[in-house]
Amino acid sequence: MYKKIQEKIYQSKTVRMSIGLLFILLFLFFIYLLRNQTPGRSVFYPPCPFYHFTRLYCPGCGTGRALHSLANLEILKAFSFNILTVLLTPFLLFSF
Repeated sequence: MYKKIQEKIYQSKTVRMSIGLLFILLFLFFIYLLRNQTPGRSVFYPPCPFYHFTRLYCPGCGTGRALHSLANLEILKAFSFNILTVLLTPFLLFSF
């Protein structure tokens, strides 16, 4: 009986570690995409209907540009696009 419990604990740790590794790899891939795809000039970012009709950037456009700037370590430039995104990104990263 003790071996079965120990085996279940090992399996649950293995599953948790595998899921954690998967999230880390997905996060690194997301950073790679953000770093290499320029907003507004890439197929990766969908066109903004708000900008199309009004020629004004919406908060979503600013968030995308801010995340792109953060991925390229351009913090002051990211602040100019969306201050809230820059301030909340560290909290969101460490909450996981």
